[in-house]
Amino acid sequence: MLCGICCRALQTHANAGGIHHDTHPCVHTTTYNPTSTRNTTLPQAFASVERLQQVVGKVNDALHTQLPPLVAKMRLYLPEPSTRAVLFKPIKSNIAEAHAQIAALLEAEYTTEEAGEVGLLDPGQLGGVLDALG
Repeated sequence: MLCGICCRALQTHANAGGIHHDTHPCVHTTTYNPTSTRNTTLPQAFASVERLQQVVGKVNDALHTQLPPLVAKMRLYLPEPSTRAVLFKPIKSNIAEAHAQIAALLEAEYTTEEAGEVGLLDPGQLGGVLDALG
């Protein structure tokens, strides 16, 4: 669900240079290739600093408001912590991967000032949020 926000934004423009999308019936991943020779990401409307702020803001909001109640419901149905951990691990991994891809995009295509304006959580902050949930 959380990765869906990022993935939908990136999937919409999957044919733009440097973006490659692999689809599997159960797993959706989008990877950013900063070494691509086609640097057409920045002119795209979805890649403006303002649009990235919106997307990252929605993801951060979902991490803090939507995901905790879902994890609480999961605890009701799966009282065993090890079972929850096994099921939650791929979710954590997808969220971390989506953040890493956006971070790579920011590092490759934006100034440090622009990247700072986006509000993406650093890996330590993200890990803390995810570890507090699961």
